Amino acid sequence: MWLIPYGSVFPKSALDVCLRGRLTPRGWAAVLAVAICGLAGPWPALAQQSPLSLSGPGGETSIVADRMRQVGGDSDLLLATGNVEIIRGRSRLVADRVELNRATGEAVAQGKAVFFDGQDRLVGERIDFNLNTGTGVVYKGSTFVQPYYRLSADRMDRLGEGVYSVRQGIFTTCEGDDPAWSFRLGSAEADLGDLITGTDTSFLVKGLPVIPWVPFFAAPLGSERQSGFLFPEYGSNSRYGFLARVPYYWAINDSQDVVVALDVFSKRGIGADLDYRYILSRDTRGQLTGFGINEGLLDSRRSEGLPENRGWVKLSHAWQVTSGLSVK
Repeated sequence: MWLIPYGSVFPKSALDVCLRGRLTPRGWAAVLAVAICGLAGPWPALAQQSPLSLSGPGGETSIVADRMRQVGGDSDLLLATGNVEIIRGRSRLVADRVELNRATGEAVAQGKAVFFDGQDRLVGERIDFNLNTGTGVVYKGSTFVQPYYRLSADRMDRLGEGVYSVRQGIFTTCEGDDPAWSFRLGSAEADLGDLITGTDTSFLVKGLPVIPWVPFFAAPLGSERQSGFLFPEYGSNSRYGFLARVPYYWAINDSQDVVVALDVFSKRGIGADLDYRYILSRDTRGQLTGFGINEGLLDSRRSEGLPENRGWVKLSHAWQVTSGLSVK
């Protein structure tokens, strides 16, 4: 006897035939079509496998994935695919596919690979991470450091928690793939919670090297008041030609700071400026500013016998003696 709910996927004519206990060739064709559709239709996705816990020199490690397959013995290669997530302490590795050598702790992640180093998030084409030592490499990686710093590099080697050795990197505060300005770093070391320092650098505007070589580079990455390069300034006019200013901020202590800057003028020469501020007490403060330039590119000064070096200095000091008496 056939028990089929009326109004199902069977055609009404075929259903009537089934209920009468016999099938015509047309009825058998309908049943066969439904059976084929059922076999070829969508199957429910496989649920994530139970988490796998591993113990090693680096501590307890948890691995979750849609599929996990052991290749060789229990201490050989573990292949995890589909929504892979590996958690070790404050570090978390997420990818589409991860190959883990359980004997050495070496994990190779590919496909939407993301590494969470505490509060920092790094994205790369491929990420190698050693579960035993906590070291690793992010290839073609990039990261965004609060509040607004962006760092990308061909290779970023993890030396410790939040600390990376950078090779062929780009540093900027601009958004997008074509930043208005950036620093190209030959090599650098970045503590994502504190400071980045680099050597063999150049300053770029829209990808063009305005200052082809800078011997040393430093910039703060933390949210607190720290020393480092400020946002560069650039432009052009008929009197100075193309001009660029690269300022560096030095937080001496809580009551003193100074900004020094390199100034480049394509029609005049290279100069520097200084802005030093201090607070001696609640009622006493001051500021020292100055500017100097070598105008070796200005032909009129040489032809008129004027010195190529010139500049100025200004000191301002204020002391509030009483509510009605001040000295400036």
